[in-house]
Amino acid sequence: MKVEFRNATQNDLPALVDILNNIILEGGFNADLSTYSIEEKQAWFNKVTTLPYALLCLENEQEIIGYCYLSPWRNGREALAKVTEVSYYLKKEFRKQGFGKLMVQTITKTAKQNGFEKLLAILLDTNLRSVQLLEKEGFTIAGHLKDVAKLANSTAGQFIYIKSLAFK
Repeated sequence: MKVEFRNATQNDLPALVDILNNIILEGGFNADLSTYSIEEKQAWFNKVTTLPYALLCLENEQEIIGYCYLSPWRNGREALAKVTEVSYYLKKEFRKQGFGKLMVQTITKTAKQNGFEKLLAILLDTNLRSVQLLEKEGFTIAGHLKDVAKLANSTAGQFIYIKSLAFK
């Protein structure tokens, strides 16, 4: 299996929405309860493909198997311009193979190259695989919002993780 990253293009949007929608339907990995249309995700796509943000596709033999991206944290607040949020999504059949780790490492490098100093990850506290991954990659917990997400059959909290990218 040969995987590689590349910048997303407009033609990738349907595949990205499909990955996201399948994760939403699987449940428990993010706070979305309803799936999205391609049109609904267009503004998001435009934002995260504009520097200093980034949207990277992870491909295996020309099939997009996952993606990771940087997005604004508290958009428009100038004092927070050097902070970005990281997100990553991977098709179910490619999990537990090290690709999540590869995505977090790659998007972290991209964030640093793009001039960000702090990287945030916001996730459900029930998403234990991501919690473990982020901690292994040097993220530390910055906050816990208890019982803020009302999911289909349960309630979950959200963790906020942070990683400093400042040059030492």
